[in-house]
Amino acid sequence: MTKMLRLLPVFLAIAVPASAQQVTFAKDIAPILQRSCQGCHRPGQMAPMSMLTFQDVRPWARSIKQRVTERTMPPWGIDSHVGLQSFKNDPTLRQDEVDNIVKWIAATAPLSNMADTPKPREFDDADRWHIGKPDLVVTSPKHIVPAEASDWWGSYYVETGLTEDRYIKAIESKPGNTAVVHHLLTYAVDADMTGDSNGDDSNGDAGDFLNEFAVGKNGDLFPEGTGRLLKAGSKIKFDFHYHSVGTEQSDRSQLGIVLYPKGYTPKHVVYSKQLGQPTEPLDIPGGSTYVRSDV
Repeated sequence: MTKMLRLLPVFLAIAVPASAQQVTFAKDIAPILQRSCQGCHRPGQMAPMSMLTFQDVRPWARSIKQRVTERTMPPWGIDSHVGLQSFKNDPTLRQDEVDNIVKWIAATAPLSNMADTPKPREFDDADRWHIGKPDLVVTSPKHIVPAEASDWWGSYYVETGLTEDRYIKAIESKPGNTAVVHHLLTYAVDADMTGDSNGDDSNGDAGDFLNEFAVGKNGDLFPEGTGRLLKAGSKIKFDFHYHSVGTEQSDRSQLGIVLYPKGYTPKHVVYSKQLGQPTEPLDIPGGSTYVRSDV
């Protein structure tokens, strides 16, 4: 009697290295964009395109690849090769994140399973004060931004109405229209200061720096016992960079200030002064220490 040999199928479980798995928008790219890009790249903000959805991002895939591999996006002014590299709210991409973006685009930028997409990011309300209710609010004059024009850099001076010296506990420069305000710097200047610096604060007459707005900056809250001095009679100098966006827009921005009680002097006084002008560069060799002799 002939015996029949029955062959059964054999199933092998083969582990695929993570590096060989397909990179998709839903699972891999969307979380990167939420953390490092969407703060600027969304409707109503200064960045030129939205990155909230796959449909928003897909047409820009090759440009995104170029910018992230060049390390020009997301913008970050810290040299990645020297000094401290650990900062709060650092938006820069890890090398593995850059690699995943490159792989995703090389694979024709697939969406994959929508169920893998993270919950949409919630953003702070741009209209609210992040420093709490201000004791003093200074508002810039109305500025019209044409539908099409060169970028505008310029200054406005506004009275504070302050009749005695006070110390600042918290301060925030808040744009009225985030679609056209690229950035805004605020300074305290003497009461007789006038004119227009054309946005150039590279000179010693810019005033006492107070605060700035750029996308992602929500004001300064000083530690208890620390503050900036705002002198009686000071004016606030608003230095703007406006950018046209295709339709006529208007803006009135504000500076909000939370003050310490009258008569209070903090233990630590904060001040900022620009060192190193274009005509007088400040060159500090690596490993050395620089001390101003006139301070």
